Amino acid sequence: MTFPELQAFIADLPPESATQTVLRDQYTDKQLADMSVHDKRHGRWSKDGMLSAAIYDAIQYLTHILLVTNGAKTDPPEPMPRPGVVSRLARSNNPQAQAYLQAIRDRHERETGVQS
Repeated sequence: MTFPELQAFIADLPPESATQTVLRDQYTDKQLADMSVHDKRHGRWSKDGMLSAAIYDAIQYLTHILLVTNGAKTDPPEPMPRPGVVSRLARSNNPQAQAYLQAIRDRHERETGVQS
């Protein structure tokens, strides 16, 4: 097998293959996002992988809801990181925004007696 044939063989492997996974794990999230626009081999997970991650996230979130409903004070779970996908639950690092949200939580707690 020549090198160009090997290169073509590797390029045509499915995204969820072990070889493509090893190659994909070498890149940063930004590089993956950039590559996923041009080259679908190195971008996102397969649809099955994304569905599995979504199911995992849903189970984690439902477990969190159950714990909070029963009086536990836990932070919401972080979603499973996905290559080439930026988290939708990014928290603000802006101190003014955090202070504003805390003031709203405090006011809600005073008015309703319910801790948030």
